[in-house]
Amino acid sequence: MAETDLEALNRQFSEAGDDAWRALVEKALKGRDFDRALRSPTLSGVTLDPLYAPAANADPVVRQASHLPWVVAQRVDAPTPEASARQAIVDLEGGAGGLVLAFAGAPVARGAGVYARTTADLEASLKGVALEMITVDLEPSSHAADEASLVADLVRHRGLKFAELDIAFGLAPFVGLLRGQAAASEIGAETDRAFDCVSSLKDAGFAGPFLACDVRAVHDAGGSEVHELATALTLGVASMKAMVAAGMSLADAERALHWIVPIDADQIMGLAKLRALRKLWARVQEASGLAPRPIRIRAETSWRMMCRRDPATNMLRGTIAAFVAGVGGADVCTVLPHTIVSAAGGAPDAHARRIARNTGLILLEEANLWRVADPSAGAGAIEDVTEQLAEAAWGFFQTMTATQSPNDPIGLSVLGPAVKGVSAKRAKAFAEGRRDLTGVTSYPNLESLADIEAMADDTTGALDAGPLGALMRDAEPFEQLAAETLRRKSKSGIANEVVLIRLGSVADHGARAAWIENRLAVAGIGCVGASDGATTSGDAGARFGAHSETHRVACLCGSDDSYAEIGDASVQALTSAGADYVIIAGRPADDVSGALEAAGADLFLTARGDILVDLTAIQSAVLREAKA
Repeated sequence: MAETDLEALNRQFSEAGDDAWRALVEKALKGRDFDRALRSPTLSGVTLDPLYAPAANADPVVRQASHLPWVVAQRVDAPTPEASARQAIVDLEGGAGGLVLAFAGAPVARGAGVYARTTADLEASLKGVALEMITVDLEPSSHAADEASLVADLVRHRGLKFAELDIAFGLAPFVGLLRGQAAASEIGAETDRAFDCVSSLKDAGFAGPFLACDVRAVHDAGGSEVHELATALTLGVASMKAMVAAGMSLADAERALHWIVPIDADQIMGLAKLRALRKLWARVQEASGLAPRPIRIRAETSWRMMCRRDPATNMLRGTIAAFVAGVGGADVCTVLPHTIVSAAGGAPDAHARRIARNTGLILLEEANLWRVADPSAGAGAIEDVTEQLAEAAWGFFQTMTATQSPNDPIGLSVLGPAVKGVSAKRAKAFAEGRRDLTGVTSYPNLESLADIEAMADDTTGALDAGPLGALMRDAEPFEQLAAETLRRKSKSGIANEVVLIRLGSVADHGARAAWIENRLAVAGIGCVGASDGATTSGDAGARFGAHSETHRVACLCGSDDSYAEIGDASVQALTSAGADYVIIAGRPADDVSGALEAAGADLFLTARGDILVDLTAIQSAVLREAKA
């Protein structure tokens, strides 16, 4: 065979191995520890390496119908039958292949939801919808069995063939425990009702699946991927055992299951999570004596990652999550509209719904991502993280199982403290800037404050405080901080601004000034002041004096050298000019910092500080009455 041009070109270069790469890296690190500098630990306990070799002999992990596209399923959650029907028809005509029917009172409806208490209500809510042509997922309320019966009655009334319908009924007898909405003593009755409902539906001819293993509560409480996976296994096994104990065959009980998994914007962890779930459940199937088969997974973009402030940034996160869900092998994918946490009653408008729907459609029909089954198979990073997650989740699943008892049917005594611990670490990582939320903690836009004006007296995010802790969005503490700035500004009439005093040339202050403006904007605090730099302490004081009648906080921003030269004198000049509170951008060497503090500096604002603590102190200084 003739040598190709590419092969000829490759021969001109020596083969570079891991040892050669490692030698170059060690040289670049200049003595810094390799593991600390380049290996990244995650909240799941998984460690990410800087470089991976391709994984050998990797088998693809695929969805149920890997030769077909995943289903783009749009949530229907309008409060009136007419509005629900309108939502459904618009979505289906716009290209959606399925609907997620969120009933009023469903935990994930969050104040929205379809009101249907009779078959006539449901018929009106789905008027014109050809159920036999689409996928339908139910998000039931606490009346799940009744709502499933309504669906069965509607199908019967329409004369459809039950066995040919693709309906996932979403019965979840154990999920109430996760959300603190059910007691352990009630689970026996819940599983009995679920069994009776499933039996009735099966007898009618429905194929299912019927029982949902829904781990969104774990995710929304701040749990890790390991906690989600272990809970997914626990819910699946507990549901199977309950159905078998009630008289169902093991094979039928296993086939009655489906999974609902939230996906955020972490691509590697999300891909690995979906692939690990399929591998882990195959292990359960084998251990149960069942032949492994692909399970049905519906992926939903994460509510926890959504922001109320600058909601357009949610489109970025939603697109990444939708990509991960599709490429990771979900059978059904639901993208939450980008305004879902800011819309009144949790009901986004038609534009937001269209964007959500088209996100999935573009990935399918324009990017054609579905045409390769498990495209990440063999990728060293994805395979390695998949295996790490699977092993850790299996171990935690065994721990949860070992602690189960009649008073703790799913191992909450282990899961609850673990989720709370990781949630606290996640919150700390956001507060310390080691994790970012675009539009909220990074690149916040002061013009987006109108999005959160109503939040000062709003507690909609801290819902369902139960055994896992409060179910809260990552952005909420920062949004509440900015909302409090607006509330105080409205009450006091004081400007929510800091006078930014730049020192020296643009090279001296430029980078820090840009960073300071972004950091203060997290709390809804703006900056005023000249764009050029002061060259003397007297000039710095005069610049603040020009704003002293309306402003009381100054931020000194320069290089460490400029702080050493005129920093302490500038702080004194600022206080003499009327500044009640002086912030220093960054923290220079100890001797210089000590001189600045002695001169009257109140706070050093650094990238390593706690954003919430520092900005709360600044907020109080900006919006308080002048010092006595």
